[in-house]
Amino acid sequence: MLAQLLFLLALLACAVGAAARAERGRGVRLPAMVAYAAMGLVCVLVVLNDFAPFTRGDDSTYYLVSVRTLEGLRAWVDFRQFPGFEQGGYPLLLTWVNQLAGDSVLARKAVNLFFYLLLAVVWFQVGEALEGRRTGYAFAAAMLVATPLWPYWFWLLKDMLIVLLQSAFLLGMVRLVAHGRRRGAWVLIGGATLLLIPLRSPLVLLNAAVLAGTVVLAGNRSRLRKAGMIAGAAVLLSGLLYVGTRASLLSALGAQGAGRGLDPESLRTAFQLYRDQGDGFSGPLGVVAFPVLYLFGETAGLRLDALASRSDVDMAIRGLTALPWIFLGSPLFLYGLVLVARGRHPDPETGPAGAPALYEPALRPNAGAGDANSEPGDGATSPPAARVGWIPLLLFLGLYAVLAWIVHDTTRWRMPAFPVMVAVAAYAWRCLRAGSRALLLTAWAGALASVFVVYYVVVK
Repeated sequence: MLAQLLFLLALLACAVGAAARAERGRGVRLPAMVAYAAMGLVCVLVVLNDFAPFTRGDDSTYYLVSVRTLEGLRAWVDFRQFPGFEQGGYPLLLTWVNQLAGDSVLARKAVNLFFYLLLAVVWFQVGEALEGRRTGYAFAAAMLVATPLWPYWFWLLKDMLIVLLQSAFLLGMVRLVAHGRRRGAWVLIGGATLLLIPLRSPLVLLNAAVLAGTVVLAGNRSRLRKAGMIAGAAVLLSGLLYVGTRASLLSALGAQGAGRGLDPESLRTAFQLYRDQGDGFSGPLGVVAFPVLYLFGETAGLRLDALASRSDVDMAIRGLTALPWIFLGSPLFLYGLVLVARGRHPDPETGPAGAPALYEPALRPNAGAGDANSEPGDGATSPPAARVGWIPLLLFLGLYAVLAWIVHDTTRWRMPAFPVMVAVAAYAWRCLRAGSRALLLTAWAGALASVFVVYYVVVK
């Protein structure tokens, strides 16, 4: 028990330390946010761990295979010691936890909670790179209250680590195109992409597509910077192609079995497997339903029969945690897309003239050091840099929509793109006046309520 407690405290301390490092000595707001969130979320995790320790999926299997002792240094990096798994990365990670904290289920889930807290730190840095520190704080706070992400640390699901790695990849992309920070950016881009191979290898190709598309679309770069981006992208893409077409290398990195390679035949096999499991979006109704399902994610919370089910508790919990996003986050996300597409900025003089009434400046530009409305780091990003920084985020979001359509899945396969949606919603929140926020959310809730009344009272 003492080892488990020390392990948990060490994880939480590391998360707060990472937040303090991201602040770079300029304040304590982010570490305080992470610390308070950690204390509250740990209590939620302890209660839920006693109530529903496992889902009806494969998380109990992950737990059972991880209860083992690793003998020798080679065993600590041997992804192939889990023959029942085509991707050995997550079982090996849980086995590391077993060496440190014993067979505790809670300690394993605490690792996913740690990844979730780091997600807020990563998106603080994304927001800071785009629009300044205030936007970074908004992004971080939004991640900590993004309840649809919570089930992925409620249970032993590898998706939270995948979400974190993809967010780190996006941080590298934003830094690369908005500020030209090449060395650190390429470390994030390459490292996060390679670490996906032991977890969900087909996503490596999506990252490659985002990288290639961003190099093409970034534009307005000096010839030297453009040449550097092209050269870096060529090296990384060549390395991924080399690794992805060699089964022995993929197996050593934890991706083994049919459908886990990066060659066309393996990808067809993997996608067909998921298409066979899904319901599909064929026909006119499917075309209409797909954008709604992609926007909402989990929809079990909208079905009364699902919420009343006692045999599928985890589905009911996932459905309930999605409701705040459906009623509050979705309208902000949709309006945020409009703001980003039109180049709106929270800073009044970096946005175009004639901003609409819904748009509220959050900071006066060129504020002096003694101005009460100024903060260190705000306004540091020029409008062209901020706008180009959105390119990899929106491209990533769009490609994940295509992937969700291909694999017939708008929940777990879409989840790595969900932080982008949350960030766009937080951006819209910053740009709206309080009265306009209330008007937007009330109108959206009223429209949804009308649809549900018609469906349950008239249709059913």
